[in-house]
Amino acid sequence: MALTSTHKVQKATSKSRDGNQNQPALMNLKGTKPTSKKMTMKDMQAAMEWLKEERDYYKKKAKRAEKEKQKAELQAVDELIPKPKGKMSIVKKMQMDDDRQKYKSIQHQLRELSIRAGFDFNKTFTEQGHDKRNKLYKAAQEQIPELKRYVNDWATIEIVKQFVNNQRKWDSKKGHGHSASASRCREGELRTIDEIEDDEEQEEAEDVAVSQKLAEGSADEVQDEASGGAASLSEDEDNGDGDD
Repeated sequence: MALTSTHKVQKATSKSRDGNQNQPALMNLKGTKPTSKKMTMKDMQAAMEWLKEERDYYKKKAKRAEKEKQKAELQAVDELIPKPKGKMSIVKKMQMDDDRQKYKSIQHQLRELSIRAGFDFNKTFTEQGHDKRNKLYKAAQEQIPELKRYVNDWATIEIVKQFVNNQRKWDSKKGHGHSASASRCREGELRTIDEIEDDEEQEEAEDVAVSQKLAEGSADEVQDEASGGAASLSEDEDNGDGDD
């Protein structure tokens, strides 16, 4: 039987390239595959519909992959990390001492998120208000999934609070007025994360020095007590000999 069209009708297959039944057919059911250089409006419309289906399919596939990735990241977390007691650097509290590059990356991201949340760096962390703080917490969990590990957002609070406090001290030394520090960020007047991290390392070193000094002091006290006890014993022996 002779063809009545210059195009040969193709039977669409519902089987996808990767075996997924949801993938659009390689050719739209209403479409035809051209066998000549000329295409009718019907052919062009069918091709456009097929391309749209292909685009929608891969967009959905990419979204599913992203959700699965985020789910895997959360499942990789063995347990939530409560805020530890005692004085130590934030990086150690977060158990990221072996991955300081990742820690620094989180610092950079949180600084940017705090600026977007409208933080005023002339105010303390608690003075920022509930709305700004909640906006920060929500954005931090969405954009930095690792922070979900830390109970009640304590890691986010610690990092941003440190940045705010250091910025306020720095502004005080520089003699800045009470204009919003967030607006000065665009002018490069906010302290860099590296400067703040240096402060943290310096504080950590000072804590170690104090601990060592206390340990040395305790050892000296023990030695003094031992020496005093020996001297008393010697005096007692001398007194005893005299009595005889």
